[in-house]
Amino acid sequence: MNWIKLKNTCLSLLICLEVIIIFSGNVLEPGSSRGVLLSSLIGAALIAPIMINLVFKKAEVLAINSAFIVAFLILMEGLFFLNIIEHPAIKTWQIESKNIESLEFLEKSPYIKFRPNVTVTSMGSRGDDFTYEWFTDELGFKNNAFNDIFKTHFDFIALGDSFTEGMGVEITDTWTSKVGQKSDMAIYNAGVQGYSASQMRSTYESLLSKINHDGIIIGALPISFKREETFTNAARARNGTGGIKSIATKRYEQSFLTSTLRAVKLALSVKDVDLLADQTHLGRYINEIEQVITRENLRQNQNWKSYIGNLTAIAKLALQNKKRVILIQYPLRHEIYFNNSQLGIKNISEVNYYVELDLIRDALPQNVEIIDMFGYIKRSWDKSGDRMYFLKDGHMNERGQELIADFLIQVLK
Repeated sequence: MNWIKLKNTCLSLLICLEVIIIFSGNVLEPGSSRGVLLSSLIGAALIAPIMINLVFKKAEVLAINSAFIVAFLILMEGLFFLNIIEHPAIKTWQIESKNIESLEFLEKSPYIKFRPNVTVTSMGSRGDDFTYEWFTDELGFKNNAFNDIFKTHFDFIALGDSFTEGMGVEITDTWTSKVGQKSDMAIYNAGVQGYSASQMRSTYESLLSKINHDGIIIGALPISFKREETFTNAARARNGTGGIKSIATKRYEQSFLTSTLRAVKLALSVKDVDLLADQTHLGRYINEIEQVITRENLRQNQNWKSYIGNLTAIAKLALQNKKRVILIQYPLRHEIYFNNSQLGIKNISEVNYYVELDLIRDALPQNVEIIDMFGYIKRSWDKSGDRMYFLKDGHMNERGQELIADFLIQVLK
């Protein structure tokens, strides 16, 4: 094969690969978002001179330069796809979950759960300090092996999402396990990653008569009320939300170029914050700082109303059965790591944690014990500076789990 034929073959291959990438991006996001549209236009502009050169034998220099750029973009697609190169702000398309057999799909809420006695593997790249695999108990939850779950007396059943489950740590390092290790209390962990309040409600309804317990601990999380929208439609509800959804479905991310454009836009749109963030190596988390939701807006939000309704139903069901009801709320990473000035607030009561907790306190029955652990965790961070969240993933690490356990032991006793 002579040089001209080899060149034309390579150029044709580059065009085909770039067209596939452009087509795939538009298929994943029908209607074309701005990011997809811009990356598609850039891709089309890059392959245009190559096509002109192949068809009309013109603009050879421009075609060769464009070919090098296209080749670079395709190379980056492959490196990110294979996780050879990673960046938390650039999320490119991933392969389908190979762990879907660990899930059980139901016709009614909670719609999706982990099967009993299976290995669960978290999807995505969450950092080297994150524990990806754990083994479910005989009911499909994240607990140490008990002699017999159905004959064990538990002080509490813990309900919640990934923060209750202890996503990213070993079973022995979850706060529910730590409480048992450091005290004479036994807590059954019924938290499931990605769960909404409606799923927590149906989970408790199924466990109420199965597990011998004196009370429940409801684990709330700021912003998680938005998940309720998914469960207004049975078809959408089937795959769940959050971590469990990433196991149940393909990761519908975008091309390297689209993801990079979005990361650049996000970086440029971030409000200016104190340089202390970068000096303490926390600059990577600045993008997590979000606009604070007002109490007035929340009260009018339909998802919030559904969220509160389900939390109230859980509490009333437990109280009717003479169970102690406790609610805790987990602070988000940026709420702990950044100060008021960096968060863009005048008083800590303005963060989503307290905005939501105040409304929860007003809505739930008076017999529910609302426990505020924000100050305890914030003071620990301010005093020691020891990380309590994973370096990359936003969940609480082993240190964070231990802080929750220590605080609850003090309060519950």
